[in-house]
Amino acid sequence: AQNNTEVWAQADLDYHLLLAKVSGNTLFASVMENLSHCIAVCVDPYHLNPVRMKLYYQHHLKVYEAILDRNAAQAAFYMQDHLRHLPWQENLRVSTGIGGPDQMPS
Repeated sequence: AQNNTEVWAQADLDYHLLLAKVSGNTLFASVMENLSHCIAVCVDPYHLNPVRMKLYYQHHLKVYEAILDRNAAQAAFYMQDHLRHLPWQENLRVSTGIGGPDQMPS
């Protein structure tokens, strides 16, 4: 999936929907489910280059491993770190200075 942007984008969306469902937060899962079409439409294919897709895959793997280890603090940290690397988030940080680095939880 890392070489096909359409397949990768669908897998990425499925990953985030699954995380929302297994979170146990029914409101969050419902919001993600309802927004999934909007998210799929808003994915900018220009940002889905092989380097960025590999980076996102590595982020997803870290979140997944933290969940398997039942380490909620690490999972939250890695998800926040992943979200900070999204193109719109990078633009927001550059233009406003919001979103500096956090400390890794122990």
